[in-house]
Amino acid sequence: MKYLETSLNSRQTLIFFIACIVTILNLWTEKQTKQITDSQKHLINFRHVSADINDVLSFEPYAFAQIFLSSIGDVYSARKALSLMLLVSATSMIVFQLCIVHSITGIGFLIFLARFAQALSWPNCAKILSSWLPDRSRNLIFGIFGSFIIFGSNMEIILPRSVFISRQLIFIISPTIMLLSIIVFLFFEERNKISIDIPKKALQHNTEGTDKIIRQINPISIINLKLVKEISFGMFCLKFFQGMILGLISKGFYSSLPLVVGSAIYSGLLGFITDRKLKGTALNVVSASMLISSFFLASFFCTRCFIPSSSVIWLSLAGTTSFGCDYFLGGSIAAEFGEKHNAISGITGIVNGFGFIATFLWKALNRSVKTELSYLVSLAMIFNLLGSVIVFKADRIFNKDKSERAKGTRIEDLPIV
Repeated sequence: MKYLETSLNSRQTLIFFIACIVTILNLWTEKQTKQITDSQKHLINFRHVSADINDVLSFEPYAFAQIFLSSIGDVYSARKALSLMLLVSATSMIVFQLCIVHSITGIGFLIFLARFAQALSWPNCAKILSSWLPDRSRNLIFGIFGSFIIFGSNMEIILPRSVFISRQLIFIISPTIMLLSIIVFLFFEERNKISIDIPKKALQHNTEGTDKIIRQINPISIINLKLVKEISFGMFCLKFFQGMILGLISKGFYSSLPLVVGSAIYSGLLGFITDRKLKGTALNVVSASMLISSFFLASFFCTRCFIPSSSVIWLSLAGTTSFGCDYFLGGSIAAEFGEKHNAISGITGIVNGFGFIATFLWKALNRSVKTELSYLVSLAMIFNLLGSVIVFKADRIFNKDKSERAKGTRIEDLPIV
């Protein structure tokens, strides 16, 4: 018995670290795709094209793929989908570097293909990782996972930009991702596919009827599932607020290093508090964090003219309490609700897809609207406060659902609020 427990713990640890490496390298290639395109615009005749083309090619395929195609991992196999997407992403990056394309069509296709593959990686990765986690530790593990990812994916703040976008680094990372795609295909399997039971984990709904429903699932039916709209809108508001924080960093208000360190620590701490002290009420914790981050940002604006040194601290705290929530709303919470409908990849993709729409919207608004920064920040604060209310509402609906299910009422019988 002890041997089986040790074997299970080893398998869970292996799955965790494979997921970390996959996500970190995937985020690296995302950033390199954008930065390399920016650095090579002089080689591609972009003079007669809007400056927003890179954002369009980067964000639109990402959001489209996550919202409309993430359920592929639910219908077929998350392991096979993730392995294929890693291979496509790495191949497109290598072709991008080997062949300097002089046409907008060619470079656009390569960027589109890379972003398309990168978009579908996280929903499938989240599904497999979540399947190996006990319910009582899901938020804790996702919080620690977020800490690893935040640290690992932001190495460009340490590396010189010339090194980060160099061909040598690309030719190291891309073959590594190709090798990783093989490892994923061989070992990164969902727990229920190989009939391993996890202690303290509820059984997934794998009945014949449910399987038939899942094989016909589409984005509209997923969005109409209870609480998916609320969580997606909460992620939209969270990412809009984070876009404003990144905008302030780009304008030189403060360094990104305190944000990275603070967010990584906060993510792990939030996971510990949620599962060990609050018994898994992650929606409430995220709602409170969004409210607190709005307060910190308001404090920044109240003090930036009078106490500049203090305002930097407030802004850093606002970013920390916001970015530290990423892998809860777009990870553990989405996966928890996805498990109830056998649609983890689909729900995770939709939630994160709405987040990327918000990021794109902020960048477009920030670039096109010539107005005082305070107006844009006020808009971001309004969205963040609204998102906090919506997530809190989702928590109340979820608790009502739990109490009704304890009495024997199914989730489908509850009124849609």
